[in-house]
Amino acid sequence: MGLDVVTIATVGGEGTRLYPLTLDRPKCLINLVGRAIVARTFESLARQGCKEFIVAAKGAEISSRLKDYFKDGAGFSSRLKLESPAVFRYQNNYPDTGSADSLRHNLERYDIRKDVLVVAGDSVFELSLEEMVRYHQEKGAVATVALKRIEGDLSPFGVADVDENFRIRRFVEKPKPGEAPSNFVNTAIYLFSPEVREVLRKMGDKARDIGGDLIPYLVKNGYPVFGFQLSGYWCDVGSPAAYLSSCQALLHQTAKPFSLGEQVAPGLWIHPTTWETIRRRVEHGRIVLKPPVKIGADCRLEEGTVIESSFLGDCVDVGYSAHISGSVVLDFTNVGREVRLNGCIVGEYSNIGEGTVIDQSLPVEFGGGTPDMVPVVGNNVSIFERSILGPKKRVCQLKDSIRVLITGRFKELGYDSRNFYFIEI
Repeated sequence: MGLDVVTIATVGGEGTRLYPLTLDRPKCLINLVGRAIVARTFESLARQGCKEFIVAAKGAEISSRLKDYFKDGAGFSSRLKLESPAVFRYQNNYPDTGSADSLRHNLERYDIRKDVLVVAGDSVFELSLEEMVRYHQEKGAVATVALKRIEGDLSPFGVADVDENFRIRRFVEKPKPGEAPSNFVNTAIYLFSPEVREVLRKMGDKARDIGGDLIPYLVKNGYPVFGFQLSGYWCDVGSPAAYLSSCQALLHQTAKPFSLGEQVAPGLWIHPTTWETIRRRVEHGRIVLKPPVKIGADCRLEEGTVIESSFLGDCVDVGYSAHISGSVVLDFTNVGREVRLNGCIVGEYSNIGEGTVIDQSLPVEFGGGTPDMVPVVGNNVSIFERSILGPKKRVCQLKDSIRVLITGRFKELGYDSRNFYFIEI
């Protein structure tokens, strides 16, 4: 199957809400159960026949890191065993003023004259592209916006006001209680017809943001803009809780289109180089794996280890009688003997000292601040033996403390010779 659609992924922003995980990498390249977040999106679309991708990043570091990750798409295509290879292109050194300006620039630079799908590079979603394209064409739309029905608090979102035909009349940004015109929120997934290229030319430098400028302009000037209801999974991976929730969704297969590899048993995705070292002990009950569990390559687990509903990256070592539940432990991390991890995230190249407890369910109350309860240990952090880290607590290297605090988003809890401890305000 082939779909004549070009995908543009807009990536940017510092991802400060995910600190400390994003102190040294773009949010879109955080490991989501074995693949970068943006790679998960591209894989899902490529399997549906989309073969042209433009990575629209701004800034030297993020652009170079994304190009290093995907290159020309040959490795990506080979890994997915695509019949025809995917083509990757990149936004050049252009200081765009927002997603709409980036869209305009890339449409012109690459002379795109076909339908364009625009996605956020830091969200996880389940989309039938074929259905969305068919709907878009049947409606004769210039723009189709994927909308997700959300129950509960709508204040963080842009909420669509739609008529009986699902034509969009307006968006209400971050509505107060009782002011939302519906419970359909903007997912920042857009399908545009070729006509939008001329519209963007007319708008000139007024076209900065797609949701804030381009869509309102189209609606105001009578262009057909429709909502497409997204029935599957969707999550904006903007916080530790959202990231951990997305990892759990992939593990539990509630986000269906994402492959986790070959299973050694139902709900157990264990890399062969790890499985060969632990298989006998798992079979004899000396290591306990409670599905769903995904473990990467070349990991070592000592006897007495219990892993449940968790993801371990590559080259992770877990000590005797450690218990890891509902958590993510990223590449090259050492988890000491008798450590307990529950509902937390541990970054790369970190060391969790013997007997340490990191648990979001501990009865510790910091008062106020974010409702995000997930404890986070950043990359290249060493936690002292028998430490206790409860809900909301985050840890980074001491050298990054100023960078954390100048965001104005976090409050210092303290520091030691190695680490800086903080919570989100």
